[in-house]
Amino acid sequence: MLSRRRAFLPVVAVSAAAAALGVPVAARAVGVAEVAGVRFERVLRMPELPGELQLNGFALHRLYGFQIYAIGLYLPEPGRSAESALEMPGAKRIEMNVLREITAAQLSSALAEGISENHSPAEVERFRPRMSMLDRVMKEIGKVGRGSRIAIDWLPAGMTRVVVDGRPRGEPIVGEDFYRALMRIWLGERPVSDNLKRGMLGRDW
Repeated sequence: MLSRRRAFLPVVAVSAAAAALGVPVAARAVGVAEVAGVRFERVLRMPELPGELQLNGFALHRLYGFQIYAIGLYLPEPGRSAESALEMPGAKRIEMNVLREITAAQLSSALAEGISENHSPAEVERFRPRMSMLDRVMKEIGKVGRGSRIAIDWLPAGMTRVVVDGRPRGEPIVGEDFYRALMRIWLGERPVSDNLKRGMLGRDW
């Protein structure tokens, strides 16, 4: 039986093979990147920030032929390695556009397992209270329908924030170490997918 994480998170990113075959998997216009009909602004401005964030990379998630969601990573400046993205100071955003209805339980379970797979048991125990906080936020959200946007932000004020369709949800979670733990779900030593990691680091553009 597949684990809940494997059932939810296997990924096929925008691939070089598809590009070589001429498959129109992604369009790139001035100021906008697009994949599967999902548009990502190349430059993101948030009211809380004096500056702006740049789209570092993006990818399309598929499961058994179904499009699940498109994901983009925003950073203050380009980061083409996991280390540079994780350690880069300043605000960050992971943005997911849902292409198929998912539940809070699916998303929360996938995030928790992704943290566990990229950290030692001692680190996971240290994160446990904040993982519980994130779980409560996800349960508050409930089901997420097609077209919804879920953003996980790191703000220089020192907190992780979940935003759904432009609306902050739940209590902010303190500690940059926790946001880096979330980033490692996709960019760590055991990411959800090497293709997804490569896409978010901008290597498939």
